Formats: sequence, C-alpha cells, structure tokens
Amino acid sequence: MSDKGKGIHLLPGLSAVAITMLLASFSATPAAAQGKAAGISDSALQSALQRGLPGAVADHTGKGAVAARDQGMGSGLAARSVDMSEVPQASSFASPEEDHDRPLSGLTEDEYQALKKLVAKRAAAGEIGSLPSSARSAGPAIAVSPQSVGSHSSFYAQSEVCCDPPDMSLAVGPKYILQMVNNYVAVYDKSGNLQSGFPKAADTFFGLASGTYTTDPRAFYDWDSGRYFVLELTETNTGNASGSPNVGAVAWAVSKTNNPTGAWYVYSNNLQQASGVCPDFPTLGQDNTDWGPHATKGGIYIGLNLWSGANDCHGDSYNNNIIYILPKDELYSGGGYSYWYMDGLNINGTLVDTLQPDNVTSKTTNPSSIFWTNSYNYDWGSGACSGGCNGLVVWSESGPTGGTNPNPNNPFQFLNGVSNGPVLVGKTISTVHNYSTPPNASGPNCKAGSTPCVDTDYTFISGQVKYNAGELFGSFNTGVSGTSPAVAGPIWFDVHPVTGNNGQLTAVEERQEDCFLCGGWSNNGSAYYATLQPDPENNVVMVFDYSTDAVYPSMVYTSRRVTYGDSLMDGAGIFLVQGGGSGVSGRWGDYTATSPDFSSSTVGLLWFAAQYAPTSGSWGTAIGSAEYKTAASQ
Repeated sequence: MSDKGKGIHLLPGLSAVAITMLLASFSATPAAAQGKAAGISDSALQSALQRGLPGAVADHTGKGAVAARDQGMGSGLAARSVDMSEVPQASSFASPEEDHDRPLSGLTEDEYQALKKLVAKRAAAGEIGSLPSSARSAGPAIAVSPQSVGSHSSFYAQSEVCCDPPDMSLAVGPKYILQMVNNYVAVYDKSGNLQSGFPKAADTFFGLASGTYTTDPRAFYDWDSGRYFVLELTETNTGNASGSPNVGAVAWAVSKTNNPTGAWYVYSNNLQQASGVCPDFPTLGQDNTDWGPHATKGGIYIGLNLWSGANDCHGDSYNNNIIYILPKDELYSGGGYSYWYMDGLNINGTLVDTLQPDNVTSKTTNPSSIFWTNSYNYDWGSGACSGGCNGLVVWSESGPTGGTNPNPNNPFQFLNGVSNGPVLVGKTISTVHNYSTPPNASGPNCKAGSTPCVDTDYTFISGQVKYNAGELFGSFNTGVSGTSPAVAGPIWFDVHPVTGNNGQLTAVEERQEDCFLCGGWSNNGSAYYATLQPDPENNVVMVFDYSTDAVYPSMVYTSRRVTYGDSLMDGAGIFLVQGGGSGVSGRWGDYTATSPDFSSSTVGLLWFAAQYAPTSGSWGTAIGSAEYKTAASQ
C-alpha cells in the first residue's frame, strides 16, 4: 500500500502485510453542495424533517405499548451452487455504481448538512447531547501501553476501489479471514496474505444483473457449523427519478465448508420488497441454539428500514421497519426456505428503526430467545434526535404460547405445520446519557462545528450487537453537550435481558454504559463508529474511528477486562493505523466490524476491522486482532 511508512503507524513488532490495490479518488460530498447548507433556514429544515420523517414525534424516549403492526410467514427459492475459485478475479475496479448513498433520512444533501450544522449549534450550547466525560486524553497511544491489551497481529486490507464510504463486514474462521468492503470480497490468511484470485466482485459472485446496486455488506462465521455467511442489500434504481420504481431485495450466500475460497450456496434475490419501496441499512445476526426440527443449527436474523415515496430512493419518507427470522438448516443445505417476518415495530404507535439482532459469539452460548436492540433515531426527538433522545429498547422473540401445538421455547415452531408465529415482547430502558444526532467530526482540513467534514451519520446502532454469556454489547454515535466547537463520541453499553421460562422478556438491566472520552480529546477530537467484541469471559475489545483538528481519520482500538471498573475502558486506546494525510471526504463510515476466533482451544482471539484516511485516495482499511492470554493482558 502506497502509504505504508508515510504517516501510518502500526504497533511495533507486529506482523504487517501491505496489500496493494488500485486507488481511485472520488469526492463524496462536493464542496459546493456542502456550502449551500448554510442557506437553509431552521424553519425550512423543520419542514424537510416533517416531509422525510412524517411519523416523527417530539418525544425523546418511548413510553406506552410496545408492539408490531403485522406479521406472517413467507418462503424463498433454493440456492444455486457457486465455486468461488471459478469466480473471476476483479480485473478492473470500475463499478456500475458510484459513491454509496448515505443511510436514508428523507433529506437532500443540503438539508442533511443543515441538520448537522443545527445539532452542532445546539450541542455546543448545551441544549442536546451527552454530558462530556470527566476523563481527558491527548489521544491514543502509538506504541503498546500496559493500559490496554496488546495486538496479536495486524495487516493492511482493502483500499478504495470504487466508491465512498468503506462499508465493511468481517468473518473469521479457523484458517481464513473474509472481508467484504462495499461490493468486493477479499479472503486473507491470518498473516494477511491475500489469497489467489481475490478480490472478487460481489455482483459477479451473487450473479446479479448488470447495473444492480449493491451496498451495506454484513457477514459472520458460524463456529458451531463451520460456515461463512455474507449478505448485501440490492436495489434496481438509485439514480433515475423518472425511471422504473425501485425494487429492493437482499442477496446472501453461505459457504458449504469452512473454506471460503471453495464452494458456496448463493441466494441472489431474497426478501424482495414491494415496487417503489427502498429497503435500507440491513442488520444481521445469528445464534447456534437447537430450536427443534428444521432449526437444529440455529437461526439467521435480518432487519431492514423501509422507505417509500420516490422511484430512485431519494427524497423518500420513512414508513416502516421489518425483521426476519430464518432457519439455518434449510439455508445450509442450499434448499428453499421459510421465514417469519414482523413489521412496524413501534412504541405507542411511533416507529423505531435499525433493529440490531444479537450475534452469538461463543460455540457454547445458546440463548433461549432471539434478541433485538435499538436506540431511538429517525422518528424521535423532533426528528432524527435533533432535539435529543434517551434510552434503548430490547425485544425478544420466543415461541408461541397459544393456538395449536404451542411451544414457547421455539420461535421457529411455525416450520412444524402450525400457523402460530413467535411472541414478540419489547422493554424500554433509560440510558445514563442523553444523546443526539452527532455533528460532523473534524479533520486537519476541516474543523468541527464549522464546515462539513467527517460524516458521523445518526444515533442508530450501526455496528453489530454481540451476545455472550447473557450480555448484549453495542454502541452508537452522539453529539457531546456543552463542548464548543461541537464534537461526536460513541456511547457503548452492556445490557442484560431477563426472561421467564417461556423465553419472553420480563426486564432489561443495563450493566454498563459510557460515553467514551466524549469531549475529552485534545484538538477538538471525536470518536465514532465503535463496535465491541467480547471473548468467552466477557473481556472486551472496542474498535473505533478517531480524528481531530490535527489527526486525520484513524483506526483505534481499546479494551477492558471483565473485572475492570464498571463502565470504563482501560485506556484511551492504541492506533492500529494512524491517518496518513489525505483530504478527508465528507462521506465516512457507516460502521466498523468485529469477529471472534475460537481456533485455539484455550484463548479467544478478537478480530476487528475499520477504515482510515491514507496519503492517497479517500480511504483504506486494516484488520487486527487482540487476545487476553495472560494475567498481564489488561
């Protein structure tokens, strides 16, 4: 990679392999468009929010009945077999799409930047956002510190090949690491060596029609069954307002073995939405619980936000959410499959969004329910939490308790010839911190709170939520109150769902929560897009992006022992890769990724991936791992 040794800092003594890929520069948010945001009045912005989020309320948290509007059963066709070795290597990094659209908000680019400017002003005045942390730090360390667990290995991964931003997924198996970034699939060994014939174009791998827009990859490795699973969102029209109405769906694939370079079952068109509906920001989860016939290997869980109102997924309004549960047994054999869906999840009639399903991260953890978690976002806090929000919602899906052949401990009972679907229960809890739409983060060429800079999206939980030993770990971005200029920070949480013997949720206990060094960095620093990964003991590594007025967007990780002080990370973190000095694109994110590794019988490796600003091109990615191996690993 061209920036190795040019402002990029890796931990000393680590194995690092640079994978050189063709770089191409794209400008995600033209400066002219950014500048126009200043001309949008607050009243015009409020009208825009009402147009894009017609169900928005002023409430900053949910109160009242928690329910879904509709539910039912559906089915999908069998897979086709694809040998990954026969998929041609991407000979050119051209893409039928250009830059990846920001997660939908119903706002134009100018209106979105006006929203960011408004929340920066409100946060700086102390009106919204999380209270700043009492801790202070000049910044992450460049060398191994005893305050944070050391990295086991690290290497450079995919660089910019088509578009902004680097949406990525990560799945780690016994021998190989699979990373999908936007619509390219790469496979590495654990020393960082790119495998022969990679990267592959996801469009070709999935067998999609030419011009199909693909985005938002997610992935996991199933350590119980030895399979890789990858998923992407597909759309047919994202750029032609006078064209045919968009048809959105999901493409996914599951490896036939624990070798991702070999044979796969590929499902190219799944969970297709109605014409003119734009599904957005897919979420993905899985577990290993033996639920019974047809779901003995566990389940796969997918969530979507649904938008409508325009042919090309621009200018749309948020009108629904939908979650799906699918049995692994049918998908792992390549057969046709059945699923159950629930849509319109709401609190007292107001929709929530971006429901993150649990991702079980241990071979020996078998939860008795399916759990989903969301923060408040689009329809809350006067629209996109621009007026402030507080709280989390945890949902459980368990088996039917009534009707014919009830089985309260099997949410997949609908596969056994009965019409009864799962029982959905939701519980709202308050969070220690208030939160709000985060302002743009700063970089050396654009200052926080003034001009648009590094995009930090919304208050949704963008990375996966991980489940281990009865705990759910996740994070989301917020603005920081009373810090001028305004900055962004991640709120991370550890919550414990409580259920009865029937698997239904009875309570939710928040065990830990922190706004990590929010407002505590020097040079107007921000941290954003954090994702956590627990090991079998619930020791945690957290990866995040970080930038300041003096530091370009960088990849940083920190950690905490399970016995360390509650709601604390052990140190400000360590640079895996420090930003190298390229111009910062306004479009950044939208999430980082983590993955467990149980190839050792005695130590659980914790892998993580994130993006950084290189010396050329808009972005690069890197992959690292850490482990709690000795008592000195803190």
